[in-house]
Amino acid sequence: MSSPEVVVVGAGPAGLVAACTLALQGVPVRVYDARQGPDGQPRALVLWAGCLEVLDRLGVGDDVLEQGLVLQRARYSSVTRPLFTVGFGALAGTRFTRPVCLPQPVVVQLLLDRAATLGVDVRWNHRVTEVKLDDDRAVVQVVDTAGTPTEVTARWVVGADGSRSVVREAAGVEMEGRTFTREFLLVDGRVVSPDLPVDEARYDLGPHGVLVVVPLPDGTHRVFADREIPPDGTPDTVFDDALAALRQRQPSATISDVRWASRFRVHSRVARGFRRGPVLLAGDAAHGHSPAGGQGLNTAVQDGFDLAWRIAAVSGGADPAVVDGYEAERRPAAQRAVKQADAQTKLWLVANPVRRRLRDALLRTLGSRARFQQAAVGRLAQLDLGLRNSPALVEGQVPQGTGLPAVGRWSGLPVPPRDALGCAVRHRLVVSGLTAQQRDVLTSEAPSGVLVVGPPTAGRDGTAGATGRPSVVWVRPDGVVGGATDWDGRGQILRLLGRRPAAGQEARPVRSESEVAKG
Repeated sequence: MSSPEVVVVGAGPAGLVAACTLALQGVPVRVYDARQGPDGQPRALVLWAGCLEVLDRLGVGDDVLEQGLVLQRARYSSVTRPLFTVGFGALAGTRFTRPVCLPQPVVVQLLLDRAATLGVDVRWNHRVTEVKLDDDRAVVQVVDTAGTPTEVTARWVVGADGSRSVVREAAGVEMEGRTFTREFLLVDGRVVSPDLPVDEARYDLGPHGVLVVVPLPDGTHRVFADREIPPDGTPDTVFDDALAALRQRQPSATISDVRWASRFRVHSRVARGFRRGPVLLAGDAAHGHSPAGGQGLNTAVQDGFDLAWRIAAVSGGADPAVVDGYEAERRPAAQRAVKQADAQTKLWLVANPVRRRLRDALLRTLGSRARFQQAAVGRLAQLDLGLRNSPALVEGQVPQGTGLPAVGRWSGLPVPPRDALGCAVRHRLVVSGLTAQQRDVLTSEAPSGVLVVGPPTAGRDGTAGATGRPSVVWVRPDGVVGGATDWDGRGQILRLLGRRPAAGQEARPVRSESEVAKG
């Protein structure tokens, strides 16, 4: 049995996104999961633009829109007194201008179906017991369904195995953060309550805590509330307490046809590192969130995509600095998401009456301002993260004529053309002011699978009709502007994307569209 180039531990959203991204680019990958099958608990719910852009690049974006519920707004109140309403739809540079409500198991199933069409080897009932690290590889010990232990050697190991990650422990990475002193309740069922829209999330901040009601695609709702932590041995009263929180606001409200009820503590934590040699951590193995703002699933999906396109690039001959950018970019992104969710949760849980009045006055004032709403939605969307400090960026000035933002910002470009497998995970070199001859040279120099886009401005003699300073802008597979340079400095970008292999080694290129079509 041949060993895969990448072993992914955990078949949740982060792991499956990583596996699909790698498979789309021809990188051998295998997924192990200790569970018998996909987790049916609905857990996360809301998908924001940054996450939706990733799913679209993997070929499941339309399925998400078809099966999900597009949310139009979120309404905030305090003991049913209005505070402010945020309307969605103002995001620029994406077709996913509004968040989509879709339970996590549905998202996972879409990714599993996509993985199956790509031939990804997903092995349930396979428990990873140990990971031994070397500088350039890892040895993964796996116990299969029959209890037989085996060893698998891989160039990379993706730890997407949850908050109690075996991979993270093997890498010696600790988590740091805090645990909230309140317990949170979730109930999914059919809510009957006056004036409850089908496309609007409701948040009510009262003296007894927070109540959140979010519509689900099938016409039911999720009810989210908090309570004091009950003593050990207390009977399970999750449904009763959630219903009581709802009736504090709407006395006649009822919940029927309950699909799921759960209670949990919020552990707000981030791993001290996201990479140790050949190991990269993603999702719950790397960070834990309050459910405020629905950031956990969105951050996890972007983790899986980010590390995977980097591994694929390096596998195809790119400079190792591309993978070095994973921790430099994703850990700060996770820290921001956790910090924002913490801040929102603290606002929810203000107990002192004077502080509640001050909070309500502040939210009522700020919430009515368009700039505040745009900034808040932008942070939740995680679309433009402003990645200016990554070692995997090429510094330079983006020409104004391209319409692209600065290096490290979200490009706003549409998803690249798909290949025969439906892959839209592509590096793009956006040219400006190049002659036809220069464009041809760049196309021949670019690594396989990298798209050169933008028209030439002159004839093949390289003189007539050139306008402006010839420039090359690199747009990464995640839609971020990765670098900019003039024509004479293009080698810096090309070396990063297509590092020549060392003597005696052969770098396998990322497959081009024509190569994929030929099989």
